[in-house]
This record gives sequence, C-alpha cells and structure tokens, in this order.
Amino acid sequence: MPHKFNAARRHKFDQASFGMIHATTLSTDTFRMLQPGQALLRIFAGIAEPLLDRTVANTPKGRTLAQLRQTLFPKLIGGEISLSNAEEAVEAAA
Repeated sequence: MPHKFNAARRHKFDQASFGMIHATTLSTDTFRMLQPGQALLRIFAGIAEPLLDRTVANTPKGRTLAQLRQTLFPKLIGGEISLSNAEEAVEAAA
C-alpha cells in the first residue's frame, strides 16, 4: 500500500521542523526495527497525516509571527509603541 509518508513529504516536513535531531542513513542502517503490517500503517497514517498536514500548513504562520515579534518587541521595550496603542489600532482595523 503506498502511503503519503514518502521522501518528498518527509523533506517538506524537515523544512518545517525546528529543533529536531535527524539521524542519517548511515546511523539508521544499524537500527533494529519492527515492520508493522499494512492495517497498522493505515491506522497510523489516519492519525499522523492530519497532524503532519497541520504542522506543514502552520509553518509559514509561525515564521510570520516570529518575524513580527522580532520587529515589535524592541519597539515595545523601547517605549516606541504601547499595548494600548496596539489595541486601538486593532479595534480601528476591525
């Protein structure tokens, strides 16, 4: 049964990951692993694929929020902007 966890998808997930340790193929060649049956793979895929899809979909949002934090935090600390001004801007935009 082909499943969605192929090399291209893993690569896409790797690009979305932060702080994960990745084993190389040289090190994984020495691992002893169980081979699950197709039924178990289908169950796992049904649970894991939606989580992986959400992780990949949320990555750009996370990067945008991190960039926004890096831009606004120094201004907030420096007194250049205040939370009340930000709240007013949000209300005016709504």
